[in-house]
Amino acid sequence: MAYDRDPIAELWDKGAAALLRRAYARPGQWVGTALAPPPRQARAYFTSLGIDLGGPDTYISRGRAFPISRWERGFTRSLWHLHRWYYHGKDNGLILGERRMSACRNPVLLVEFGRTSTAGRAVRLRVVRGGQAALKAAEALPASARYTTGKPGQIGSRPGAVWRDPSERDWIAG
Repeated sequence: MAYDRDPIAELWDKGAAALLRRAYARPGQWVGTALAPPPRQARAYFTSLGIDLGGPDTYISRGRAFPISRWERGFTRSLWHLHRWYYHGKDNGLILGERRMSACRNPVLLVEFGRTSTAGRAVRLRVVRGGQAALKAAEALPASARYTTGKPGQIGSRPGAVWRDPSERDWIAG
């Protein structure tokens, strides 16, 4: 069953693509930006759809929970979508318009949120290579910090604590 993209994430695609290109150009190093608060028009539009842009939507990275807003979470969803479906490993990695045939699983993105300032909420991104080291690091995390309880593709593996039921998404029409 296919699901629609988060409409908030779609608004972030241009900015997320710019941050991804910077991160791809500097693998292993943190790159950052500030996420401006949502404009009044966006807030009004999404409120009419029953989506509270300031509402909580926790993001988990490297076993740590980051309490962020629905607006900020849309940015992370955009990062992951673009990386997963449009990363090609050449020319700074991101080629919009050329969707991959299968999802990208390597390299891995690390996303962390910082403080809020007058410029907006600080967010930083790092691209790291995966492989056996990444698999061992994921297996070392407690089940509550992983997306699955076993190895990828392992028979009997099931969603872990950070997995979310798609039917709980606020942008899916009942």
